[in-house]
Amino acid sequence: MFFVSLLLNQVLGWTRAQSGTTSLRAILYMDEIFGFFPPVATPPSKQPLLTLLKQARAFGLGIVLATQNPVDLDYKGLANTGTWLLGRLQTERDKARVLEGLEGAATAAKAGFDRGQMDAMLAGLANRVFLMNNVHEDAPRLVESRWAMSYLRGPLTRDQIKTLMEGRRPPIPKGGAASIAATTQAAAANDAAEKAQAGREQRSEWEHADESGGEFPRPVHDEGMKLYGEGPSRDSGLLIVPSAHLGERRECHVVMKQRDL
Repeated sequence: MFFVSLLLNQVLGWTRAQSGTTSLRAILYMDEIFGFFPPVATPPSKQPLLTLLKQARAFGLGIVLATQNPVDLDYKGLANTGTWLLGRLQTERDKARVLEGLEGAATAAKAGFDRGQMDAMLAGLANRVFLMNNVHEDAPRLVESRWAMSYLRGPLTRDQIKTLMEGRRPPIPKGGAASIAATTQAAAANDAAEKAQAGREQRSEWEHADESGGEFPRPVHDEGMKLYGEGPSRDSGLLIVPSAHLGERRECHVVMKQRDL
């Protein structure tokens, strides 16, 4: 649900960045829509999908939704659907919902609708025969799908996923997770060493300025710690060195310069 809702909102944002058109730019296809666009409940995916059904066609986005039971869909979305492909319906409730949606879509498109004729056509559908109703055409017509071989494979196992991904993902370093962890630790240690060296060089500049009577460098900016500090004046007798940044708390080491630290 989280991914589908995020995807639908991203698609909605994309459509609003497009100019209006009468040509088809892209198609959003969702199979097994059950649960994502229910008639009563309001999951996070429902509102962006309903908005797309109402507005996306003006920006060249076509939407294809597939389900086994029409009663699983919100009637407002059905009324905004211009082209229907209907197979055999198992229950009278499904048929009643389809007829209601077809009538609403025809009314919205200011097209004619014969409820009795449509009911009779739905009742007489054979296997692999679909009734296609397009609000831009004068009458519905029957479409017969060709035979197609499909294994209808279910969810893949971990071993099958590994086989399919062989040669498509970057190789894992020898040693697996332990090697990755060691590499990460080495990188962190190297980063800490670089910061420590930068701190020593900064203190060296301050000590040199103090001994030579010059100006202390200011401001001092530690990129890693996101701290800003200023060197002290020669008369203060103190060296202030930014050392850590923990959340909103900032700590400094205050060191007497006479101690030669």
